[in-house]
Amino acid sequence: MRPRTRLLTAVLFGDAVALLVQIPASTEDEEGAWYLRWDALAESGEHFAQGLRERLGGRGLRLHLDFGLSSWVPMFSGEKYLALGAAGGPSSFVEWRHLVGHLYALVASYRPDRALQLELAPFAANGAGQVGLFLLQSPSPQMWRFLPQSIQEAWLRFPKFRAHVLLHDVSGWDVPLWRRHLGKAFGALGGFHWCGTVNRNPELNPRLAERRQNDNYFNKVFTMLDVAKHQGYRWVVKLDDDIFLPPFSLMSLVRSGPLGDYLGCGAVLPLTQNGIPSAEIFARAWLQEEDREALFRCFAGSSGQFCLPGSLMTCCWKAQPELGIPEVPVPDPWDEISWYGEVAARFDLKWHKNHPVSGNLSCMLLALSLSLKGIDAKWLLPFHDKANIIVDGEFSYPYFANNIFLMQTERYVRVLQHPSCCSGTDERAMNRLLHEERVPLCFNQETFGVHPAWGNFGQTLKNAIEADTVEALRRFMPEAFFAVSDEPEEVERFNRMLDLCAAAEDFHGAERVLQRLVKESTPNSLSFALVVCASAEARDLARAEHWLRRFYAELGPESWQHPKVAQSLQAAGARSLADAAASFGAGGASAAPLGARRRFEALLEGNSDREEIERVFHEALQEWEHSSTARKHLYQEYLAFLVRGKEKEQVQSRLQEMAALGFPPDAISFGVLINAVAEKGKDVAYARDLFRQAEESGVKPTLPLLNSMLKVCARAADVESAKAWFQKIHSASLKPNILSFNHLLAACATSSMSEAQEILKTMRANGLEPDGFSYGSLVKAAARGEEAELWLRKAGEAGVQADAGMYVAAMRAYFQQPKEVKRLFEEMRDRVPPTEQAWLALAYAHATEGEVERAEDAVFAVRKTWGDRAELGTCLLFAYAKKTMGQRSRKAEVEFRRLAKHSAPSAQALRYLRQAMGDKAAGALLRELGLAEAE
Repeated sequence: MRPRTRLLTAVLFGDAVALLVQIPASTEDEEGAWYLRWDALAESGEHFAQGLRERLGGRGLRLHLDFGLSSWVPMFSGEKYLALGAAGGPSSFVEWRHLVGHLYALVASYRPDRALQLELAPFAANGAGQVGLFLLQSPSPQMWRFLPQSIQEAWLRFPKFRAHVLLHDVSGWDVPLWRRHLGKAFGALGGFHWCGTVNRNPELNPRLAERRQNDNYFNKVFTMLDVAKHQGYRWVVKLDDDIFLPPFSLMSLVRSGPLGDYLGCGAVLPLTQNGIPSAEIFARAWLQEEDREALFRCFAGSSGQFCLPGSLMTCCWKAQPELGIPEVPVPDPWDEISWYGEVAARFDLKWHKNHPVSGNLSCMLLALSLSLKGIDAKWLLPFHDKANIIVDGEFSYPYFANNIFLMQTERYVRVLQHPSCCSGTDERAMNRLLHEERVPLCFNQETFGVHPAWGNFGQTLKNAIEADTVEALRRFMPEAFFAVSDEPEEVERFNRMLDLCAAAEDFHGAERVLQRLVKESTPNSLSFALVVCASAEARDLARAEHWLRRFYAELGPESWQHPKVAQSLQAAGARSLADAAASFGAGGASAAPLGARRRFEALLEGNSDREEIERVFHEALQEWEHSSTARKHLYQEYLAFLVRGKEKEQVQSRLQEMAALGFPPDAISFGVLINAVAEKGKDVAYARDLFRQAEESGVKPTLPLLNSMLKVCARAADVESAKAWFQKIHSASLKPNILSFNHLLAACATSSMSEAQEILKTMRANGLEPDGFSYGSLVKAAARGEEAELWLRKAGEAGVQADAGMYVAAMRAYFQQPKEVKRLFEEMRDRVPPTEQAWLALAYAHATEGEVERAEDAVFAVRKTWGDRAELGTCLLFAYAKKTMGQRSRKAEVEFRRLAKHSAPSAQALRYLRQAMGDKAAGALLRELGLAEAE
């Protein structure tokens, strides 16, 4: 029944209500107002609005409020209630899809003290993470619509970040859209936050908040930091809504925090084609040589001033020699280091942003068009764990424009509290702080991003360029636009059903749903894509190909490259079909060849010929000849590769080459070498020799360098050496940080849990709270499952979210108790996505109890997502060894043949084979395969 309650007083609300919000409203055809009553903490705004819509019907409601807050509104407010009376003047009609945004906007406007609590409440089950990703969203840009898909793919592999949407327009408050796009990764969404009112977090900088209290940008930045501190995010990623980041790029950026801290980075920047100052690094990493040269020629042909006729550059200067304002000489051939040096020598820090890629329209458009070549392939580039970060230790790049970056939360707080913050935006204060704290800019080379245009030539032109870019991207990523509000509801409903069928690998059900959809409405691209996915997930590749061709016939070639299709086909092992779909969707165009830099990285990752590595290394040095920072980083990568291969003579030769080129190895270079020793294992003596060489070269011990030594000792479980190097931190008059304690803890936990617990106490005494790595070391060192789980629980009690590694360590500690392993797996699955090792532990648990089919399911889950390897075959042989009759013997033979085809079977695998098949049958199979003497 429709509520028509009159305005109530605080007495009637009672103590049981956390916050009751009362709003004057009416339906479309009513004249008088009645009151909505929303128990805001007990029920999300989305659920409340949906309930009203179902009961009242129609297009929406009239709210009798003044949304401009320009006239007096009767208001009663207390600890547990907010009651708004009807404002004078006409009511405002609000469509149902916008009601949720209005509800939260009213709370943020009238009760800012409770706004954050209510905004986070619907997403509390998603937990928190290490990194907060904050999208600053405005009404007009559309580039952000590609972001949910990138978040989905990244979060399923790295669930340690949460995304927050910051808004100042209610039309953007669309939780259903994000729910549809994120799918199984909805846990990545941390919340929506209203920033279209008076600054609601003034305590961060009261003076600035008072001066800029209605500034949308600063309201979002203040709210971002309030959320980050509340959620305990160690790092924040600030992302404007006009940036395009593929999934692999987003994951690499959100994972950059720990490595960036280790390298001393003030901010970590991704590579965008017109990024300032990353444009040239982007060009060398991602453009073909002829395209790169064309762009640099455009830069070199630009003017040294940006106030020429036709330019709307707002941060510009006009050469006036009589007033001491000279024109900046433009280097030809182009050299960005020289350019920034000339700018820095002539002008105040706020002008360092000027660059031909933002001040010359021709160059800006050229950079964009070149970045879009082969963009289809960039979207599907694979994920990997390698991180390549260039550190601008010489401060060659004195300025960065802040449309996207990763930074420590506490450092960004200091930016807002800086005395120079903020006359325009926070950029000038941010760059001043980096110079004052002597922390360099860093560039993550494993990223690719597109920022269509700067606004220096007018917002109209910027919007037009963005619209053209969106259209160019939509041809291969249409899903981002499926869930717009004018999509027929029945199509959305059927697509949700199809999505469930795809997830369940039920292609028969998907086809039946599609038949019903055809009868009732018109399928869209997502409808067909999900049917293809269902077939691919069920490993029926012939059926998947059939639907792909139907897909093409219905919607045209551009539809083949739907991301869900490509991902499902690749996961099913149909890489050739996935590549064909991608090629067809792109009109047969192939991706641009990789530059020497990226080919060099690929060679280092594989088992490539040394002569080829050497040749491409020198080619990359030539490619980056104008950037000493990048050339130095190339040497560091090569040195790390040589260290991992234990080629000590080659290491010394390369160190001498670096010095001859004018950049002698510093603390960062030696830190890279010692870290490479840690990656390879237990050679503490070699790491000690490298440290001694650094000291003999005049390198003063730094905290990161000493932490690298601690890391080697921890990997080698060398407790005494770890203690000695920890003491060297104090001897060098340095203060140990969380990494120092964590490495010491990891070493000591391997021999003495009591000593490890004392280290925890010492950490807290030094003002450092143990993090996931701290508790993870204790979980891994526990001798028994009960002890490991105890530390797992203590991590939760301390507010540290257990990650997949901690769960896997606890499961392994329970290896003789399969029921406990299965219990922990189910608990883990509710909180974080299971990893390859978690599924494998589950498979062994099922195998131990003779649950062969379930062990097969777990192994299949690993093969589907991460590919095949020998350990999976060994696990299945172990399962079959538990049931040696009939079909189990045949399955063991099939699995062993598969295993032997790819690698030499281990002694353990051979033993399980004999147990499953019997000595006679197993011996015959081994002789057939030429493995009779293998054991």
